[in-house]
Amino acid sequence: MDTHPNYLKKSNIPLTIVCGPPCSGKTTYVKSMAHKGDVVIDLDAIQKKLNPAFRVWTEIINTKLLHRAIGYRNLLLAGLAKRSSGCAWFIVGAPTQRERTWWQHKLGGEVVLLNPGAEECKRRAYARGTPLAAHGASTWYAKAEDNYWVVPTHKRPIRMDGWFADEDSDEVDVVLAHALAP
Repeated sequence: MDTHPNYLKKSNIPLTIVCGPPCSGKTTYVKSMAHKGDVVIDLDAIQKKLNPAFRVWTEIINTKLLHRAIGYRNLLLAGLAKRSSGCAWFIVGAPTQRERTWWQHKLGGEVVLLNPGAEECKRRAYARGTPLAAHGASTWYAKAEDNYWVVPTHKRPIRMDGWFADEDSDEVDVVLAHALAP
């Protein structure tokens, strides 16, 4: 799965990249700031669109769903270079400064880091009934402290639309891509 596609170009519309650990308030922040017609690119929301039964941080990762969602996310990110109106919001964890800088270098825009602290994120995770998110927050903070990050590399060829070249997207994928597109 191409989590950091090199083919991305800078957004043609104002973009805010909202980063932070699980339960830091990224989605809440974007909901409070975005206006009608703005593009919001949120991997959790994409997974929910692809599978309405999906609930973030409540189960072990469904890799097939995650793979498809990242493909759609990449399509949406690539589409920002062609947009001519509105604003865009991209929600991504990005625990290290290097990763945040990578996203900003690729897409442009400004980066907002939400960091209420590890204990507050864990408290929020338990309060909303998602203890796996508390573990996710601990992992995020460990990566942030380590501050080591390199762009993931992929041995399989990847098409410009973000899908692996040796995989065919079925008709459902095409329909969903159009449904998710702005």
